[in-house]
Amino acid sequence: MTPSFDVQKTDVLVIGGGAAGCRAAIESSNSGVQTVLLSKYPIGKSGATPVAETYYSAPFGDDDSTEIFFEDIVRGGYRLCDRPLAQTFAEEACDRVKDLESYGVHFEKGEDGKLFRMAGPGHNRPRGLRPLKGGLGIIKGLLKELNRRPSVKIQEDVVVTKILCSGGRVAGVMALDIRTGNPLRIESKAVVIAAGGYSQLWSGNDVPCDCTGDGIALAYEAGAHLIDMEMALFYPTVVLYPLFLFGIELPHGLLLEGDRIKGKLLNRQRNEFIPDEVPVRDVMVSLIYREISEGRGSPHGGVHLDISQSPYPKEELRRRLLHYLPEKYRHLLKYGIDMCDHSIEVGPMAHYTLGGIRIDTSCRTDVPGLYAAGEVAANVHGANRLAGNALSETQVFGAKAGEAAAQWAHQYHQAGLNHEEVETESNRIESFFKTNPDSIHPSLLKEKLQTLMWTHVGIHREEERLREALQEIERMRKVDLPRLSIPPIRGFNLPWIEALEVQHLVGLAEMVTRTALLRKETRGHHFRSDYPDRDDQNWLKHILIGKEKDGMNVWIENLNL
Repeated sequence: MTPSFDVQKTDVLVIGGGAAGCRAAIESSNSGVQTVLLSKYPIGKSGATPVAETYYSAPFGDDDSTEIFFEDIVRGGYRLCDRPLAQTFAEEACDRVKDLESYGVHFEKGEDGKLFRMAGPGHNRPRGLRPLKGGLGIIKGLLKELNRRPSVKIQEDVVVTKILCSGGRVAGVMALDIRTGNPLRIESKAVVIAAGGYSQLWSGNDVPCDCTGDGIALAYEAGAHLIDMEMALFYPTVVLYPLFLFGIELPHGLLLEGDRIKGKLLNRQRNEFIPDEVPVRDVMVSLIYREISEGRGSPHGGVHLDISQSPYPKEELRRRLLHYLPEKYRHLLKYGIDMCDHSIEVGPMAHYTLGGIRIDTSCRTDVPGLYAAGEVAANVHGANRLAGNALSETQVFGAKAGEAAAQWAHQYHQAGLNHEEVETESNRIESFFKTNPDSIHPSLLKEKLQTLMWTHVGIHREEERLREALQEIERMRKVDLPRLSIPPIRGFNLPWIEALEVQHLVGLAEMVTRTALLRKETRGHHFRSDYPDRDDQNWLKHILIGKEKDGMNVWIENLNL
């Protein structure tokens, strides 16, 4: 028997408890509207923000400017980014640092009291600011600020299953309380999606397990358009061995000189293959992949990250590691591995998704009353994101989304509900409890899908394997998804959550594969081995996806220049 709904009402509903979602809720509160913030798992202990360890990019230096930052974003993204979005990002990144400081987030400063700035590949000026404790420090400051605001209600362990619309605009959401297994219906005038990316689509990834693209799938089902879903960022230096460190990102800043380490990447023959000027991430990924695919990889399928040959003395090197990479370096030492003496095997893994929900500079989607911010949204970065731009993006567009959603809530009344839509979604959620002698566990299907995407739609792509992937994804959609089955319990039934996630992932896999097949060129992190050159004449364009009555519609649009 299906439990009765817990029904709530609010002005603005924010989906996602990471840095973008928290910032959106703060800004919504600033506008004097009631706000509910839903997080799939506890804030600060889930999502990508707490594990972001490096820096926040903003053009603070006297030698820097908004214009230089904007040019770096456009060039670094291979001209594929939406220029109004990139301009907004460049213009407001500094102001959002000041907001964070007012919330109690501390940034490292030099002896002169000015913000400490690090250099990074693709940035023409040093603009990497160091928040103390990285993304975790930012999320703690945001959460502390939220807890000061009585107009914001935080609900954790809640997974949203559907965005409700009525009369062509947002009316609220359907959700599931993970703790009790009871369904929720939250009616709201506006909804902000800030639920993160979809890097869990690939078996080789370095992201938390809840980065499953829920928000993008929800927006698509609600009628929002998606853009450039083929663009996924692979981080070049993620640990492959020792196995107990598998999946931990080691910043490629370890290869830089100056305030860094000046380590080396070596192939099986212990030869360097990275140029003296450390390239941006997509170039590094291709160089590493070349060594591996041509048989010069390390024993566990990667390359060697070796800082033992750094020009700095060992004690100075250890001091720098403790400053630049404190938690990870201490973790290594705890298990008897000192990077100053031992190389570590690393390789590329899925790290960040560049495609997502299409937004304008106010974070509006194609659905009235629906907004998106953070990694869930596109297309701020184009075909490659420069290091440090993720954290600053969450604050710039989180604030924009919260402000715009609150303005909408002030102007419009609550839309009426489509009760047939509510009942259909309720039945769908409960359908996983059906008895099926030919059942499949959600985790098994997820693992099969992840392996398929890694081998066929991973770092290097080509037509035959993309078509094979598309056929298998279609089979999964028709044959495997209807067989999903879960244990007959309600509270903390994690297979239930995984079943909801894998339904989204199969749809997202089709989107990524279709758009990768359509884009017949190489641009940034989208590498087609059968079309190895960048083609600005024919492919300086976006690929859009929208839901139609007869299925998924995919089309091409020129850039907004």
